[in-house]
Amino acid sequence: MDIRDPLAVNLGLTITELREDGLVTTADAQSFVTNPYGMAHGGYLHALGPLSAILSAEQRYGGMWEICDTSSQYLRSLRKFPAKTVIKQMTVNGDAPVYRAEV
Repeated sequence: MDIRDPLAVNLGLTITELREDGLVTTADAQSFVTNPYGMAHGGYLHALGPLSAILSAEQRYGGMWEICDTSSQYLRSLRKFPAKTVIKQMTVNGDAPVYRAEV
């Protein structure tokens, strides 16, 4: 599946599974997103969810989408790669789909 978003491409994001209610992406961490201990930078993890949600909206509805709001909870550091993000559409609020992202 073609990914046009430059940030998603630079972070190595790939769509590995399309689902009825969303999709699954993976990204292999590159050296510039990990610290000396091999853990992914929090900003990298935070970027994967919204980018994957945009890809899900583009796959389902076509066109270009943007994120208007995010909320995240940092539960633990990421040391195992590739990073897997599961996107699930929860509802549609007006014209905008609402997604849950789990990285």
